[in-house]
Amino acid sequence: MQRLKYEKFNNSNDVIIIDLHNGYTVIAITGFNTENRVYTTTLFLKENTIDTWKLIENAENLEFHANQNTINSAILKQVSIFLDEGFFDYYIQRYEYEMKCFDIGNDFAESERLNAS
Repeated sequence: MQRLKYEKFNNSNDVIIIDLHNGYTVIAITGFNTENRVYTTTLFLKENTIDTWKLIENAENLEFHANQNTINSAILKQVSIFLDEGFFDYYIQRYEYEMKCFDIGNDFAESERLNAS
């Protein structure tokens, strides 16, 4: 298995992308909660050939006790653990199902449009 690494999205310190090396990428958006003194991160899933981000509901508002120098490494470590545990499998399968449904609906709509001409 290839080692995961992160890249900053549009050079932002608060949005990173992590290629899972399986055709999917995780996007992590992070903010600092000053009241609780923790970083809060929400993860999204993206199929690499489609520019649509899907919320990973069970990885919404994850809390990290880190500092600005270690937060992205902490997120990367958690994403790696999630990947090893199969956490993303459900979301990948759901993403693929939604894309199949879209393709079927799109094919239907196109055939209707062409038949109406």
